[in-house]
Amino acid sequence: MKTLKLTTLLACVTATVSHAAITTLEIGGVINELKGSSTTVVGGDPSNLWVGTLVGGTTSAAFQMFNDDTNVHTADMRVTYMSATLSGGASINSTGTSGLMIARTTDSQGLMDGGTLSILSRYNPLPNGSSAAMNFKFEFFQPGTTTPLPIEVRVTNLDLDFDQFVRVSNTSFNTPPFQIGTNISSTTGSGLTRYFDNVNPFSVSTVNNPDNAVVIDSNLISNFDITLGTTLPQTEYTLFMFEFRAETEIIPEPSAALLGGLGMLALLRRRRSA
Repeated sequence: MKTLKLTTLLACVTATVSHAAITTLEIGGVINELKGSSTTVVGGDPSNLWVGTLVGGTTSAAFQMFNDDTNVHTADMRVTYMSATLSGGASINSTGTSGLMIARTTDSQGLMDGGTLSILSRYNPLPNGSSAAMNFKFEFFQPGTTTPLPIEVRVTNLDLDFDQFVRVSNTSFNTPPFQIGTNISSTTGSGLTRYFDNVNPFSVSTVNNPDNAVVIDSNLISNFDITLGTTLPQTEYTLFMFEFRAETEIIPEPSAALLGGLGMLALLRRRRSA
């Protein structure tokens, strides 16, 4: 868990220009989460998943968001499951669980930064030629209230690989993106932009690889929608990690930092597609 600010170990999507209106945020407290008995995400594990019924527009998690520069409780953020987008026979695996986790990151494929959000989805193994995605609404409120808070935030999507994609509305975000990794492509149509992994689908990335990250700036709005999905055949779990800061801060546990140069390698656990 990040408890103090250290120099970034690896410059993952570092800002090169500034945007004066952007508010940099990190998760500083949990209002409610959707999670199972374990928040350590090491691959496919049903213990990560919240037990309940997915209901579009009402199934949500909420977090206290602190200004990354001043450490002031600036906003509350609610993340709501809205619907699923399934094609080619894809379906959500909800046997005994919801097929979803929305939680503050504690150890998500080696990323131990409590300011980060992890969203884990579970599907039945995808047939060839199919795709599966979940649609989420991100909403911002005045702290401790339900009063919408128009805000401009920087959204960093880390470790986009295994044929994963992220789709956003062009009216909600500035386009082109603030920064896009060299392994990421994008397509635009019908008012939407889709960012996706364009390398060998079995090429494994790491959480602090800037080549597999996308950074987009929201417009001055109180809510926006993001679709998260994959087209990789036989995929069962998809993991997405988000930060809301000007640059990512991959912070090791203090004990790991003491390991010196080799400690860095210990944190770079490989993503697994279950």
